[in-house]
Amino acid sequence: MNTPPWVRWSVLLILPLLLVVGVYFLLRNADAPPLPSREKPELPVLRTTADPRLTYNGPYRNIHPDVKYVGDAACADCHFDQVETFRHHPMGRSLFPIAEEPNPAPLDPASRQPFQALGRTYRVERKSGRTWHHESRLDDRGQPIAENSFEVKYAIGSGTHGQSFLRERDGYVVQSPITWYGQKKIWDVSPGWTEATGPRPVEGRCLFCHSNQVSPTSGRYNHFAEPLFRGHTIGCERCHGPGERHVAKWSGKEPVEPGQDFSIVNPRHLPWQQREAVCQQCHLEGETRIVRRGRALNDFRPGLPLENFWTVAIHDEEDHKVVNHVEQMYRSTCFERSGAESKLGCISCHDPHVKPSPEQRTEYFRKSCLKCHKDGGSEASKETHCRLPQSERLQRNQNSCFECHMPKQQVSDVPHVAGTDHRITRAPQPIAAHVPTEHRYRSGQLPVRLFHRRATDVLIGEDRRDLGVMLAECVNHNKVHVRYSVSAIELLDASLSEVPADVDAWEAKGVAMVRAGRPREALAAFHQGLQTDANQEMCLVGAGHLSQRLDQNDEAIELWKRAVRINPFHPLYHGALAILYAGKQQWQQGKEYAEKWVELDPLGIESRRLRTLYLLRLGDRTVAQREFALIEALKPPNLPELQKWWATESKR
Repeated sequence: MNTPPWVRWSVLLILPLLLVVGVYFLLRNADAPPLPSREKPELPVLRTTADPRLTYNGPYRNIHPDVKYVGDAACADCHFDQVETFRHHPMGRSLFPIAEEPNPAPLDPASRQPFQALGRTYRVERKSGRTWHHESRLDDRGQPIAENSFEVKYAIGSGTHGQSFLRERDGYVVQSPITWYGQKKIWDVSPGWTEATGPRPVEGRCLFCHSNQVSPTSGRYNHFAEPLFRGHTIGCERCHGPGERHVAKWSGKEPVEPGQDFSIVNPRHLPWQQREAVCQQCHLEGETRIVRRGRALNDFRPGLPLENFWTVAIHDEEDHKVVNHVEQMYRSTCFERSGAESKLGCISCHDPHVKPSPEQRTEYFRKSCLKCHKDGGSEASKETHCRLPQSERLQRNQNSCFECHMPKQQVSDVPHVAGTDHRITRAPQPIAAHVPTEHRYRSGQLPVRLFHRRATDVLIGEDRRDLGVMLAECVNHNKVHVRYSVSAIELLDASLSEVPADVDAWEAKGVAMVRAGRPREALAAFHQGLQTDANQEMCLVGAGHLSQRLDQNDEAIELWKRAVRINPFHPLYHGALAILYAGKQQWQQGKEYAEKWVELDPLGIESRRLRTLYLLRLGDRTVAQREFALIEALKPPNLPELQKWWATESKR
């Protein structure tokens, strides 16, 4: 049976939403010509490397995976001062249950509460220790026509830059569209939110850096083992490693030996690369980053190289984002000229236990600069001291080094947020937002590289595999030109020929194939991934979408049903099934999915139009008419088209 035109249109509407929430799949073909074929170098056999925690032979005794975490309370008995000051540090305020949030943002007109954006009204309501977010469409009298209301259970972020909020239901985590922007002290829509944005699932890579510890469910995009958080804010052991042996030593259960204490890691005593790795586990975002094959989200241990656990892709052009301080610092002259014994790094200037107050900031960071630079001197030492007279510096910015050399600039990826420029320039220079270009394609190079490898390194094995996975992700999110999907496929094919049971590589290959305009091969790649893990959510969604696109509707229905069983709270999974059953005119079978789509997406025009059609076909014309009147009251931009559709369908 041919699919009706309106059903095809509905599918086209759904797919951009899927992309925004992190599902990789698009309908459109790539319009760029393919890369010219290149000779593929021979690769060694790809094997998952041994667990670095098991092969570690250094002095620290808390690296082994059997050493247990003990929690911050065990640290506070002896390190009370550090624990207390850390509570006021942004890292110590990274995530809170709503009921425990120490300084809730104001709810008043001055802070834009409620506020209007994207044709909707957003409102925060606090009641009896609980917080509700409301997203509504209002009529001409200001009364809600349709509303999506939900309880948020966690505040994520310290509020220094901003604070977003999380919904959680049966282990599934979704971000609210409402965010508090601490610098401007206003409420607004969450970063990147548009009219097309559907639910935004929150994956493990995000929560890793905002919480103490979470355990994602294998193969699921936004599902986590319960309890959801094992410790809310970032804890002591994130930077020092598991504390079991340290506590045992100082509680008298193990002998205390003289000299340095190797029962736990102190980052200050590490070689500079491992010292920086402790901070980079969260403060090195790159264009994208992935957990290495064979490793898990929480495997990294302070004292080990980060690149044994995470692979990070960066581009070499300058950019200024919320979390790319590391890349900026590496470009600074201060970093380049500092020696290995005193290498500039994060804790050269920042105390991870204490955040200086606004009154202390200037002198606090000035002292950090004066460790290397002089406050005055002879003409011969001009290169190491400030050339401005002290009187002028005092008048300009109270003698603040960072106000001149590390000024705040608007970041490119989050609205209402300015971040410190960590390039440490001699004179303030604006950072242009990165715009993907094709020049690296013309020079025969890729647009991203691995942070922990030099640009001239020849990549082999796991590095090439990881680069293929990340390049596919960058192509999919339009961070690099779509033509690089072919390069991603080449890298992934080489890896999969050696390790065919790599479900994440099959998923990435499917993504790259979609963007390269090769849907049938993409479908085959997703099915290969499902042979390894039948419940891999993203492969199911990719295969479901492509089967639907290729009019293999019976197969698509089975795939989307499996996706619904894995994630029953994603509205678009129900929407896909409702559309497929409508295309087959199986109204009774599809009714529950159409109703669920509206329940999960009450402000959606297409979800309500489809429900209207089901009501008509099942004989409930009165309710269908009320439903379409509601659609008209919402005033969608394509209202004339919808009215023509109603005039036709209501007469059948």
